Amino acid sequence: MPDRTSRKHSVPNVRRSDDADAQQEIRKIEGKAVARILDAQTRAVVGYLYEWNTGQIEPKWKDDIERRDVIYDYG
Repeated sequence: MPDRTSRKHSVPNVRRSDDADAQQEIRKIEGKAVARILDAQTRAVVGYLYEWNTGQIEPKWKDDIERRDVIYDYG
C-alpha cells in the first residue's frame, strides 16, 4: 500500500486548470478538506488542506500559525 503522506515540502498552492484567466473570474465559494496537516514531531492535527471550487488548494491552520515541519495526510 503506498504511503499517502508527504513530508517537509512547501504548501501546495496550485490550480487544476491551465487557463488561469478563466479561473480568476470564479469566486471561492465552497471548499472541501482534502488532507489533514500534521505536526511532524507530535503527529497532532495542526490544520487542514482545502481544495476550493476554483481549483485552488490552500492550508487553513487551527491556530493561525503557519508551520513548516509538517506532514500532509491524504488518507
